[in-house]
Amino acid sequence: MRVALFWDGLLMAEAMAALLEQKGHFEVVGYSNSARECLVQVRDRRADAIIAKSSLMQDGSGDLLHGARLVNGFGLIVLSDQDHVQAQEGDEGTQVLGKNSSAEDLFATIRQIAPHTIVPRRLRVRQTSQLGLSAREHEIAELVAKGLSNKRISEIIGLREQSVKNMVSTIIRRLSCENRTQVALKLASIAERARMESMH
Repeated sequence: MRVALFWDGLLMAEAMAALLEQKGHFEVVGYSNSARECLVQVRDRRADAIIAKSSLMQDGSGDLLHGARLVNGFGLIVLSDQDHVQAQEGDEGTQVLGKNSSAEDLFATIRQIAPHTIVPRRLRVRQTSQLGLSAREHEIAELVAKGLSNKRISEIIGLREQSVKNMVSTIIRRLSCENRTQVALKLASIAERARMESMH
């Protein structure tokens, strides 16, 4: 698996990268203290997971990564500075590890989230082609389906709000829908059909 690090401190980032590559046999594609830069690494370098320090998941960075994770299907592992952490519910692609977790715990967690990141990506490619949308349009359509406003979508994907508004109008027209609710229903129907097909 390919991993990006949401990390601060060059020496500590290099130490974590060495651990992951030499002991865990993962490929580290890069590290940054910017959540947006990590998402670029997911997109451009096809990282399967982001490993993040909990101390950096502030000032909207956590919301940005969680929102993008739900759309793009990468794994997200947060390394907490607390001894005990609550288990994540409802999202098997996100895991939190306490500060007393071992390197083996980290490696096992990365491997554990793999099935929950790779399969959704394959389904997403299939759904995109079925809908006749570009990858970017489908990304926006999924955020619309989750009930996000144009402003929130623009923050997550890094486009101007007016550009998002224009693309949402295009998506509604291309899907032969009348409003955002119908977009959500259409995506849900296609996603369910794709899941059923993948089970056979």
